[in-house]
Amino acid sequence: MTSSAIFICLEYVLGLVLAIVSIFFLPENNSDLMGSILFNIIKGLIAMFVGIGVMGYFHLKSIKLSQRFGKSLLLCLVGIVLFSVIYFAISDFLPGFFFLIIPLAGGVLGFNFRLVDNSAD
Repeated sequence: MTSSAIFICLEYVLGLVLAIVSIFFLPENNSDLMGSILFNIIKGLIAMFVGIGVMGYFHLKSIKLSQRFGKSLLLCLVGIVLFSVIYFAISDFLPGFFFLIIPLAGGVLGFNFRLVDNSAD
């Protein structure tokens, strides 16, 4: 595997691990159910964004494209939001654990959008 493929796999892993840790281990508001669910969803998506960003920074630094970090983070955020909307549109047909997988894929795809082509130049 190339170093880009390894970093992309690590972005998936760190994003997923941080999302799960934030959902299950950070304190939450138990006063009402809907607020608690929404708060956990937001915590998971923010932690996913941070995990992809941290590993993505090291990825960009290793291929000497660290000046592209801000644009990549913005595309990561767009990917997470867009794929979350797509998930909620088709959530009746999917199991519940796909809530973490689909936005994670959108974030990683957004962060690495056109990155592999640019690193070869």
